[in-house]
Amino acid sequence: MNRTMIISAIALVGLGDAGCSGTTPQPDRSRFAIEFRVTDDDHDALASTAITVGKQRLGTTGPGGVLKSDLSGAEGQSLPILIECPNGFTGPDRPAQLRLTHTRRVNVIGYQPMHYEAVCRRNVRDIVLAVRAQGGAGLPLEIDGKLAGVTDADGIAHVLVHADRNLKSLTVSLDTSARQELKPKNPTRTYELAGNDTVLVFDQPLVATHKPVLHGGGTKLRKHIPYRVD
Repeated sequence: MNRTMIISAIALVGLGDAGCSGTTPQPDRSRFAIEFRVTDDDHDALASTAITVGKQRLGTTGPGGVLKSDLSGAEGQSLPILIECPNGFTGPDRPAQLRLTHTRRVNVIGYQPMHYEAVCRRNVRDIVLAVRAQGGAGLPLEIDGKLAGVTDADGIAHVLVHADRNLKSLTVSLDTSARQELKPKNPTRTYELAGNDTVLVFDQPLVATHKPVLHGGGTKLRKHIPYRVD
């Protein structure tokens, strides 16, 4: 074996040793991939929601309500999450805590991303009011003392109310002041609200009372006074 062949053989052996002794690159344990998903209280994806973790502002959610990012930290560390909802929505009452942790599947290189979900609640609620006032055609309908509609020829009315989610109650009434024959007078009902979209039903039959009729054409009767004749 000449010198050239010996050198080549040594080089091949060295490469083989290097290949056998090499190790699989390990993922960075100080980095944590995370995926945020934000919806409204109707479970629809909500874009333009800003997210801050610790002191780091990560960005805003996209059209699908999702924001993907990386965080730096240590295993087991807890960081506060601040959810800034877009206009017309309110986020969680208090910041939540995010605990950094690594997870990965068997036989898969690298860590799985963490997942976090948040809900932004709508500030305005939709309340559908259905009124059925049998015998009460053409009556003004008032909500919290304000005119909101008029019943039709069948005594029916439907009103959509946009109410603040913090509103605790709603008072509905029918104004019968122009219809003195109807009973009961100005029927009113108060509904307790729970801060959600809802349907309210105001079912109130009304009865017309008849006025007494005067007989004799309204002529005043003459009083008969007896007198003595001598």
